[in-house]
Amino acid sequence: MDTLLYLLACPQRPLLTSRTIELVSHDKLEAGQNATVPVMSYNGYDIEDAIVLNKASFNRGFGRCVLNKASLNRGFGRCVPRYKYENNTQDRIARPNRAGNDAGRMQIALYEADATPETTHIEIEPFTILGVCAGLIPYPHHNQSPRNTYQCAMGKQAMGNIAYNQLSRMDTLLYLLVYPQKPLLTTMTIELVGYDKLGAGQNATVAVMSYSSYDIEDAIVMNKASLDRGFGRCIVMKRLSAIIQKYENNTQDRIARPNRAGNDAGRMQVLDDDGIAAPGEIIRPNDIYINKQTPRVTRGTMVTGLTDSDFKFAPQTFKGPIGESSVVDKVALFTDKNNNMCIKYLIRHTRRPEVGDKFSSRHGQKGVCGTIVQQEDFPFSERGICPDLIMNPHGFPSRMTVGKMIELPGGKAGVSCGRFHYGSAFGEPSGHADTVEAISQTLVEKGFSYNGKDFIYSGITGCPLQAYIFMGPIYYQKLKHMVRFPSFCNSSSMLTCEGSYHC
Repeated sequence: MDTLLYLLACPQRPLLTSRTIELVSHDKLEAGQNATVPVMSYNGYDIEDAIVLNKASFNRGFGRCVLNKASLNRGFGRCVPRYKYENNTQDRIARPNRAGNDAGRMQIALYEADATPETTHIEIEPFTILGVCAGLIPYPHHNQSPRNTYQCAMGKQAMGNIAYNQLSRMDTLLYLLVYPQKPLLTTMTIELVGYDKLGAGQNATVAVMSYSSYDIEDAIVMNKASLDRGFGRCIVMKRLSAIIQKYENNTQDRIARPNRAGNDAGRMQVLDDDGIAAPGEIIRPNDIYINKQTPRVTRGTMVTGLTDSDFKFAPQTFKGPIGESSVVDKVALFTDKNNNMCIKYLIRHTRRPEVGDKFSSRHGQKGVCGTIVQQEDFPFSERGICPDLIMNPHGFPSRMTVGKMIELPGGKAGVSCGRFHYGSAFGEPSGHADTVEAISQTLVEKGFSYNGKDFIYSGITGCPLQAYIFMGPIYYQKLKHMVRFPSFCNSSSMLTCEGSYHC
């Protein structure tokens, strides 16, 4: 009389046995069943080692087990403490209320059409199992789960719009996309959280093909004409601050009138007569934006009547990328809690993509810009469409991001028919995700190939390519990792003949 015992109802001997099985008599007390297993992909529910089971096999007894429930009902193995209290009362075991709210277990239906008279709850929507970051991914149930995890991290690194008042704020560091767009292939989560109102990416026409050797290791080849039209262009806004300090000997810092005839006159071109750079001025590296002077003596006895010789030159110098200019966006003057005057600057700098900048799709397929090619050398379709970027097809087999392969024809169908398509997680049965069959049907009706491929000509030779190219729009994100920032690149160094680096 075991406490709890599980028995297989219809055990079978394995068809493929071994000598050890016969020696230990495992074939006399079987622990499994012989199942007919086809190795194939079926409807997206077999990812991450999941298996799809046949209901008729269940009815015939496959996987059915027996639990000695009668012994449990008689109280075998049950341990219920009954406490006696000071007033001579004690706990009791009552008969169950069969008509109460807790009678039986909850019967949850995934969809309203699956509800039966025994159903107690209906799931709101299958995609609500995911959070906001994962809900932004189209067709995540067709991707390998690590790729969805990567996108949850990179989606927070993508540039875009952060708020409606973003141009009125003075954040420490802010990355803004100049031309954000709504994704052509959207999800229900995107609409619920308002992500489409403050986008964080752009719809890029992507050609999945090999082009030169600059697209290896997930690198992408970008079209220079697309960059000229604003693709991937961003604004970096950085806050600078300075304090006019007061000292214990009754002295304080001061902002002096710029000396236009001195040795540093070239660095003071952006200063007004009050010694502070005005909004709208173009500021370059090593330019002085506050002509600050500090007392030579800040401790000791009280000092009054200071002259110019009692101050030393301590200017605030702009430190930015060499060879690039920025713009003074805002200047704010105020006092802190110690009654010291504070000056805050908001510096604005516009950057366009360059070789080494990082991009990513919404499926965790990240890569850097490998090279930038003139549009005249880019391949083009028979309709005259030239892609914005080229992605190497070797990025698909090992990553298994099938959701990205569905997003491309889905976005292409959305452009051709003039409406947004949906790719919510597990949304095909409820209509919140367009099926591949419906997308292909739309493409055929609009004159495209059902699989999203196009007839492409070489931009270099003008001859047609020997294969049809998978080409269409995919929503791409520009990440904050840019090669111009020292924190995202290696320092400049010299390579000697021996192959070692000397910084």
